[in-house]
Amino acid sequence: MENMMNKFMTTLFVSALLIAAGSAMAGEQGNRGKHQRGGPEGSMIIDQFARELRQLDLSDEQKASVKVIMQDLRTKSKSISDDLRDNQMQLRDVIQADTWDENAAAQLAATEGDLTAQRTLLTSKALAGIYAQLNSEQRAEMEAKAEERKERHAKWREKFEGN
Repeated sequence: MENMMNKFMTTLFVSALLIAAGSAMAGEQGNRGKHQRGGPEGSMIIDQFARELRQLDLSDEQKASVKVIMQDLRTKSKSISDDLRDNQMQLRDVIQADTWDENAAAQLAATEGDLTAQRTLLTSKALAGIYAQLNSEQRAEMEAKAEERKERHAKWREKFEGN
């Protein structure tokens, strides 16, 4: 009876992990527009930043600088994305193994955290580099757009949380 309960709990745990992973991937991939890419250069924050940046009157020099920064981000983040994908495949193997190896799962979870942190640092450095290229008027316009977006989101949340 105890063995059957252990198998049930393991099956339940694996199912929950797979559902969580599937939901996370669906959320990451399902909310993209047709022109958006996967990976950090396609993340919501970068997509929003790029959309607002395109609405500014950037000089040719600024456009060239932004292009170089984004290409560098794309190149560097590709390696991290590949490592993350490999790590997730290894975690899948641990989950599907006949015997649960908590140490292996913990190590893979820690590695995923480290890789995600690297990607976040890389992305924030790129955005800071782009933001540094903006003049005071352009920065003010970006900040105004961010405030407008926050207000729209707050209204949207009020509308749907009130139901």
